[in-house]
Amino acid sequence: MDVPRFEPVRRPQGPIVSTRNPLVREFTSLHDARGRRESGLVLIEGPTLVAEAVAAGMTIEVACSTDPDRWPDAVEVADRVLARMSTTTTPNEVVVAARRPEEALDHEGKDLLVLVGVADPGNVGALIPSAAAFGFGVRLVGGSDPWSPKALRAAAGGHFHTTLRSGGTLDLQEFHTRGFVTVATVARDGRSSIPSGGHVALLVGSEAHGLPEDAVGDAMRRLTIPTTGIESLNASVAGSVAMYERARTR
Repeated sequence: MDVPRFEPVRRPQGPIVSTRNPLVREFTSLHDARGRRESGLVLIEGPTLVAEAVAAGMTIEVACSTDPDRWPDAVEVADRVLARMSTTTTPNEVVVAARRPEEALDHEGKDLLVLVGVADPGNVGALIPSAAAFGFGVRLVGGSDPWSPKALRAAAGGHFHTTLRSGGTLDLQEFHTRGFVTVATVARDGRSSIPSGGHVALLVGSEAHGLPEDAVGDAMRRLTIPTTGIESLNASVAGSVAMYERARTR
């Protein structure tokens, strides 16, 4: 792949060979939600995701690489330093700390995937590219941080191809006022079809407990995906199947 050029906000003096360097602590703080929240930065790992982030116009605060010839805009670091900065067991050449993008206040007329308390970052990440592929924006209420390293890896660049908004509380009246048909995914006793017209807000709940009872009760429709041999699907599979069906009949 072609390596993108970018202008980082900061470029400390390299090479960095000590894992005690302050920049290492800055990167490791981004492994945790608190560090990301306090700094406003997110950790992007590996050439493919870094290229996607640059193409999407993310502000690169600082970049580090073990291959300065291939990544001339990054600070050179030793292999053991990159390993400490990264969250993966086999670090891949480059990591960057990037400014977290402004979140969408609206979703540009898209249908919405509303994730309520989905705690597994792998499921959150897997649903984001599905939303992008099927024309949905993503709204997150509680649950996992969509900008965690695991969610970013699972999404494989999906963050940069749809709209995201996280935080706040679940208020179905907000969606109803804006003209959305709210559809709650439930394990049983729902319809097997999804509305084909208008705009839909598709609600997907946590892996362990599903949607809150009041959300199911207040939703305009309930959707159950027919299955054979198992009682229910996990959040990422159920959400993706439902979004595909909506896109197919939209």
